[in-house]
Amino acid sequence: MHLQTIDLAFFVPTSVAVQVYVVEAAWALLAIPIVLASIRFGARGAMCTWSAGSAAYLAALQIPEVGLGAEAATAVGRLGVLLAIAASLALLARWLQEGWLHQADLTRQIESRLDRLAVIESATGAMRAASPTELVSICLDHVVHLGFDAAMATRGAKVIAATGARGAEPSETNVNSPPFGEIRITTWTTSERTDRHSASLSEPLSGITVTAWSNEPIDDDSARALGELVAATTKAVEAAIHLDHARHQATHDPLTNLANRRTFNDELEVATTRPRPVAVLSLNLDDLEANTESGEDRIRDRYLVVAARHLQRAVGDHGLVGRIDDNEFAILLTGPAARHGHRLGRDLASAFRRPVVIDGLQLRACVSIGVADGVGPANARTLVHQAAMARKRVHEPGPRRTPTGRWRCGSNDPSSRPREGPKLPA
Repeated sequence: MHLQTIDLAFFVPTSVAVQVYVVEAAWALLAIPIVLASIRFGARGAMCTWSAGSAAYLAALQIPEVGLGAEAATAVGRLGVLLAIAASLALLARWLQEGWLHQADLTRQIESRLDRLAVIESATGAMRAASPTELVSICLDHVVHLGFDAAMATRGAKVIAATGARGAEPSETNVNSPPFGEIRITTWTTSERTDRHSASLSEPLSGITVTAWSNEPIDDDSARALGELVAATTKAVEAAIHLDHARHQATHDPLTNLANRRTFNDELEVATTRPRPVAVLSLNLDDLEANTESGEDRIRDRYLVVAARHLQRAVGDHGLVGRIDDNEFAILLTGPAARHGHRLGRDLASAFRRPVVIDGLQLRACVSIGVADGVGPANARTLVHQAAMARKRVHEPGPRRTPTGRWRCGSNDPSSRPREGPKLPA
């Protein structure tokens, strides 16, 4: 504003002086401060400058040395021309100002969208190496980065995870799950009579509802970014589930869901490198047949599944059970549990004496068990070989117990008498 005053103070006397002493068209110099005002202050500045300049120009013409005289009509006409110039500049300034404001708004929107896309990209990158249980927390952390104050994930009435500013979530509200694919924006009024705004949507794969709260109204762009983030989380969950399924198939037997041969050998290699007790039990189901002549593979497979579950319950968390071959299983015990490998072998031999009824058929299998133990570091192949050889020697005459240990169900050895069931001590 000070600059505009200086412009007027300079151009008004200059215009009058030039008009008197130089040419008649010098009054047009007054258009210069009007143009400058339109650039600096827009339409309102142009009109205010014309008003102030016209008043100053007429006042200057009243000076006796200048005199208005018969030129009053001419002066008014000149001011009318300046008014037309000022009005045109005012319209132009308004149009340009609106264009600048619109462009600035578009720029802010683009920058905001780019920031949100960067957040979603960051979340996608973090989810690539995450487990399914970590994906929800990663999603909520990035929801807050989108500009929300708090976020929460629920499944039914259970809160799975939450993050963000404490107190941003209305504690007295209960968010209902919106339909799949729909973002529900709601305004809450808290007990303190302050407004809270929320956006919620349900993730269709797991049924988890993600709700984000904000102290400011939630616009469509924020809601859309939230939807894109949850969609990225859904894809990450699907990928993680498929990856876990593929890993499980690669490491487990498809029939019994036990560890396969490769997984068992890998775990055994790791266990034998550590300085701690380790034991290997080699089991084979001999004479697997029903008391009828059915011989269906379906019945036999179901018995193998029952046997696998029985072995898994017997070992529990104390070791690893694997299916090595068709009727062959193996058990790996480490640490304190390895000291009870021989006892577990006796208990399993006794337990398998009982028949299993499947579809009305009594299915019986006699199990041969060999045990080898030692203290690591040890040779994994040697332990497996010793356990397998002990299992194969159960049909040989002689004592049922050797330094490695061998048992077979149905023998008359007192050590094979039925017990309450195989169980490892805690």
